[in-house]
Amino acid sequence: MRAAILKRPIGMASALACAMLLLVCAGCQINAPAPFRIDLSRIDRDADGNVRMLRGQGIPGTPIEVRDGEKLIARTSVSEEGIWEVEKTFEPGTYQINIVELDADNQSLRTHGPTSLVIGGGVPTPKKDTVAEAEEPEKPAEPALPSKTYQMVKPAPRSEVAAGSTKISGKAPGGAVFMIYVNDQYSGRGRANRLGQWQVFVNLKPGQARIALLPKTRGERGDVLNLTVK
Repeated sequence: MRAAILKRPIGMASALACAMLLLVCAGCQINAPAPFRIDLSRIDRDADGNVRMLRGQGIPGTPIEVRDGEKLIARTSVSEEGIWEVEKTFEPGTYQINIVELDADNQSLRTHGPTSLVIGGGVPTPKKDTVAEAEEPEKPAEPALPSKTYQMVKPAPRSEVAAGSTKISGKAPGGAVFMIYVNDQYSGRGRANRLGQWQVFVNLKPGQARIALLPKTRGERGDVLNLTVK
């Protein structure tokens, strides 16, 4: 009889403790994966400013669909580095980009977005004539780029460079800090001087090199430079 009396309170306490633990864990977000998103600072544009590749982040190995609203743009998977890419040429306009998680049977699980993507119509883009202006000597002190705009000026886009240590120079807001990636691998960090000028050195291997500049300040648009390394 005494054993029966003691056994019941212990069971109730255990159940209460488990319930409290479940409630606490339900609100936990420790080590939660980064949300799926499009990275507006790493969009690849050609010399005329046309978008030809989208990039973003997600959980490695997850199949996804990239959509404009409900319209399918492409289906791809997130790489082991947590990066996804979609190669497509976009006409000028406004797009509402959604990232849709898929299961193993390519069925929709969750939708992330939308994120507005504006192509043309007032979006500052690196163009050939902008690079030419940056190289002209004795140019007036008037800023060549809008405020809070980052640009890689030299070497010229799609030019050939020698393998090894290569100097990259460009413009940014005065004192701005940014990160440099070579073929999606972190290469180092740079800082613009008070005049908005900067230069960094990256180690390039023979082949195609995609150099991305990502501003440290979230929400600011970076730049991408494609080179052929001999």
